[in-house]
Amino acid sequence: MEDKEWELVVIFEPKELEDGTIELVPNTVITGYYDEVMDNFISDEGNTYWHILMPYDNVKQYAYRIPVVELVKRYRNKSLEQIKRKYLNEHLKYKYIPTLDEYNRIIILVDKVTNEEFVFEDKDSIFYDYDEEITWLTETDGDKGQEPNRPKENPKTKSSKNSESEKAKTNEEESVLPKDVLIELYKTVKGQDELVKTIVTTIWVNLYSIGNKRNMLVMGPTGVGKTLVFETLSKILGIPILVTSTSGMSQAGYKGGDLTEILTQYILKYGKDPNIDKGIIILDEFDKLAYKGEESGSVSTMGIQNELLKMIEGNTYNVEVGQRTCIFDTKSITFVCCGAFQELYEDKKTPQKSKIGFGSISSEESKKESQSMSDKLVSYGLKREIVGRLPIVLQFNALTKDNLKDIILNSKTSEFQEYIRILKEFGIENINIDDLVDIIVNDAMERKIGARGLTSTIVNMFNNIMYEVFNNPGEYDTLYIGPNILNNPNDFTLSRSTYKKENTIEKVKVLAQ
Repeated sequence: MEDKEWELVVIFEPKELEDGTIELVPNTVITGYYDEVMDNFISDEGNTYWHILMPYDNVKQYAYRIPVVELVKRYRNKSLEQIKRKYLNEHLKYKYIPTLDEYNRIIILVDKVTNEEFVFEDKDSIFYDYDEEITWLTETDGDKGQEPNRPKENPKTKSSKNSESEKAKTNEEESVLPKDVLIELYKTVKGQDELVKTIVTTIWVNLYSIGNKRNMLVMGPTGVGKTLVFETLSKILGIPILVTSTSGMSQAGYKGGDLTEILTQYILKYGKDPNIDKGIIILDEFDKLAYKGEESGSVSTMGIQNELLKMIEGNTYNVEVGQRTCIFDTKSITFVCCGAFQELYEDKKTPQKSKIGFGSISSEESKKESQSMSDKLVSYGLKREIVGRLPIVLQFNALTKDNLKDIILNSKTSEFQEYIRILKEFGIENINIDDLVDIIVNDAMERKIGARGLTSTIVNMFNNIMYEVFNNPGEYDTLYIGPNILNNPNDFTLSRSTYKKENTIEKVKVLAQ
């Protein structure tokens, strides 16, 4: 479970009221992780919990999954148990009444103070206004010419009785510009500034286009942010995104997963999202679909490419979702084909400049380079028709030592900075940070793991240290980590300087309460 993202969930228990109504009562908060395969939550004690909307009576169920790191940021200077209690109290402010709408079980969320009602759908932790129609995927085409989704206002703080003018005003105020998105992306994705700018611009154009989208081919080594930039962009703009591997896919009639399963996954995840027809589907490990002639495993790759071609350029599909068939059109979906394509650039001694085929390259030299890349992709094993449907080709640079340092020290999601913050809260101010960063960076460069493996490296580095600190609050103010910490987790020294601050222990005791 070391590689799982730790989350907190609220556990609910059914309670029958005097009038026979069933109310779901927030009971406790537990730590664990979400198992995507089993579609349930597994606690740190190994117990399994279902979503709250599952039709099981007298069974403890959950909702409101949230990463532990998010709540730690929200409730600074609090212990995990304190955070759990505060998070539980947030949900005790509401009543949860299960009922049925036209399509499915829902939960009416009632504010105990204002008596305002909302409709709650737990699986995606999305709130809907009670007086607004809940958007379900239907067997009709979506609206044409829909504007890009703006960052959504927090429905928990919004009254269902707002007037239309108030809603319009709020949406206008919360709309964002491409430059605003870039600022946020640069906090997370490092070393790819121009590529990120091109991606943001392209997505913006696609969102405003009517049935005419620009698909992308993204190549580069592992751990450089190829999928991260799209996932982060999706969160900022509130548009659907699905990351799926094409490895194991097959054309019809061959062993392996059917390509339409991609659309099934997408619809199951975003069937209620009004922007489902304007989302992003990332086809990861796309380079594995290259046709290698008579080589083993390549028999059906050309057939897969033929079928993907129809999906990428835009086609209508009958998609089986549960017990119903949905008609879904991919003409406005942005497809991003991601892969290493290592052989295309591994012999380059210098970082490759991006090849962007979006009409933004005006010089004859750049046009020749772009054409050359197209020919290389065809030679690599991609159908020329597919290459032609991927007008924007982006080659991500391998991360340098400076890039990795920037990620560790300044990234919005830096695990390293979180450990340093916690240590300082426990009175440890003297830390050989520069040495630590160099250790982490050198390890990443040697193992060629990019940014992807940084988190596990950092966690392993600090695990024994944090255990010692938590068990001896206020005892230390200095931490020295030795150069062999990654091979020897006990290669560190905790000590107290001569000038001991008398109030440190008392301060830490308060934090731990």
